[in-house]
Amino acid sequence: MSAVATQLLNSSPVWLQNCAISAYGWQLRQQRYGGEFRSIYAELERSDRYSTAELAELQARLLGSMLSHAVSTVSYYRKQCAVDPARLGSMSAEEMLAAFPVLPKSRLRAMPADFVAVSAGATVDIQTSGSTGSPLKVTTTSAAIRRNYAFFARFLGWHGVSPFDESATFAGRLFSASGRGRDTPWRRNAAMHDTLFSSYNLSDANIPAYIRELERRQPVFIDSYPSSIYRIASFLKSRGQQHRIRPKVIVTSSETLLDSQRETIEEVFCCPVRDQYGSAEMAGFFAECEHGRYHVAPEYGIVEIVDADGAPVPVGEMGELCLTGLINPTMPLIRYLIGDVGRLSDSSCACGRHAPVVESIEGRIDDVIITPSGRHVGRLDPAFKGVTGIRESQILQTARDEVVVRIVSDDRSQVNGAGLVSNLSERIGTDVHISIEFVESIDKEPNGKFRSVKSLLPKTQRPG
Repeated sequence: MSAVATQLLNSSPVWLQNCAISAYGWQLRQQRYGGEFRSIYAELERSDRYSTAELAELQARLLGSMLSHAVSTVSYYRKQCAVDPARLGSMSAEEMLAAFPVLPKSRLRAMPADFVAVSAGATVDIQTSGSTGSPLKVTTTSAAIRRNYAFFARFLGWHGVSPFDESATFAGRLFSASGRGRDTPWRRNAAMHDTLFSSYNLSDANIPAYIRELERRQPVFIDSYPSSIYRIASFLKSRGQQHRIRPKVIVTSSETLLDSQRETIEEVFCCPVRDQYGSAEMAGFFAECEHGRYHVAPEYGIVEIVDADGAPVPVGEMGELCLTGLINPTMPLIRYLIGDVGRLSDSSCACGRHAPVVESIEGRIDDVIITPSGRHVGRLDPAFKGVTGIRESQILQTARDEVVVRIVSDDRSQVNGAGLVSNLSERIGTDVHISIEFVESIDKEPNGKFRSVKSLLPKTQRPG
C-alpha cells in the first residue's frame, strides 16, 4: 500500500478502514493464493516426503537452472562467475556455489537494480522491514510470491492449520483513526479471516482489550513476533488466566525466539509454538516441524553457514547464514549474506522428513556479543533461567569490554542482579564488565520488532 493510500486510510473512521483493509486483503489473497497456487502447493506436498537423494537431485537441478539464468541476465553475476558458465550444468551443487563469491547485504542495498534480470517482465516491488533502519527494495513477480506463500502454507499444514483459517497477526503496524467512535489497536482483514494487531500498543492498560478481542475471535492460529505474544502470555500468566485463548498453534518469526518465551507462551495458550524463518528477499526458508526442529526448504533455497571469509564452516559450527534463492529469477540472489547467524546439524529428525536441519538460529549479527578476544557469543537467554522479577530485558553491548543489561521490573527487589551477572559472566567471560540498569520501558525498533540483544559497536568492530 502506498504512503498516500496509508495516509488516507489513517484519516478514515475505523469501520471504513476495516472495509478498505479487507478490500486490499482480497487483492493480496488473489496475488498470493490465486492462479497456480494450488498446483504449486500440491507439488510441494509431494516433495515434502522425498528421500535425501531425491531432494539433492531436485535442488541441484533448480540451482543449475537459476545460476545459468543469473549469469545470462544479470551482468554482476556474469562478471563474478569464476568458471565458464557453460560448465555449470555438469558441476555438483557445491562446485557451482564455489564458483561465486558471497554477496554482502551492503552491496545489494547500495545498487539493487544491478541484480534485476534484464529479461524481467511485469514485476512487483516489495521492501524488507529494515531492522537496521535501511529497508531494501526487492523486485519479484506474482508467480514468485505465490510460490513463496505455498511454502508458508505447507508449513502451516504441518501443524494442522490453513492460511484461510481464522487467525490473528501481530506485527509492526500503527493504527489511527478520525471521526467518532471507539478506536482500537487492531483492524480486520475479512478477506483472510485475519485480525491485524499492532505490536506497538502492548501496555498494561491496553492488553486487556487485546485479550477480549482474541477471546471473541478465538483464532485457529496466531502469527506473531515472539515478543508481542509473549507480552500477552506473561500478562495472562501473572493473573492466573491461562487457557482463555486456545489456538491450535502459534507461529513466530522476525525475532529470535527465546526458550523462556516459548515455555511461557505454550503454557498460557496450551498449544505448540512453531518458529519459521524467511525474508522479503526470498533467498531462503526454513521452519519448525511437529517435533520442533528447523527444516530447510531445499526447493526454496540453499543455506550455507560461512565464516568471516565466506568459506563454509563444518556442520555444527556457528557462522553467518549465506543464502541462495531458487524461487525468484527476477532478482537472483546467490550466496547472499543476510546478516543472521546460526548453525546446521547433520542429524535426522523424528518427523521423517529428509530436508536439512538447522540446529539453531542465534539471531542477527548485531545480536551477537563480541568479546575482547574476538569470540562471538549468541543465545544468552539461558542466563536468565531462574532469575525472577523480570518483565522484559535487553542486553546492550556498548564496547568490546562493556555490556549493560537493561531490565523492566514490577518489583526490583525480586531481581537477583548478582546472580544474573554471574550467569552472564560464565557465558561471556570475565574480560567483559557487565552492569545492570533498571528502566521503565524498552523501545522497539522502528519496524516494531524487539531485539533482546543489541550491539552498539561501530560497524568496523562487527563481523561480516
